[in-house]
Amino acid sequence: MTAGRITALISRFRRDTKGNIVVIFAIATVPLITAVGCATDYSMATRMKAKLQSSADTASLAAISVNSAGWLAASQMSSNGSVAAGVTESNNIFNGNASTFSGYQNLAVNSTVTKTGATLTNNVTFSADVPVTL
Repeated sequence: MTAGRITALISRFRRDTKGNIVVIFAIATVPLITAVGCATDYSMATRMKAKLQSSADTASLAAISVNSAGWLAASQMSSNGSVAAGVTESNNIFNGNASTFSGYQNLAVNSTVTKTGATLTNNVTFSADVPVTL
């Protein structure tokens, strides 16, 4: 091919506007698919957090409710401090509720049940990994 022919082909290619929509769509597809994947993963993580938070709330209330093991142990304590029976009960209730659904990995729970005077408090914290799909 001659240099003039190559220059003419490049010039014709630069002026050609047919097929631009296909190129634009192909370029726009990458961020579009990424955005949909991120939204799906975020939705799954939010849903999983809500389920685990519900389990934590249930465990927190049940472990210190009247006639629970935590409440009974705290009522027999003469001083303030940690209530081991309440911690065990809280962790067991959380794990029992969390085992009814799946979609998470590496679940860790930490409960603290404390008696201060006539007040019994329970704090349940948890962490988990939610695998991503995209």
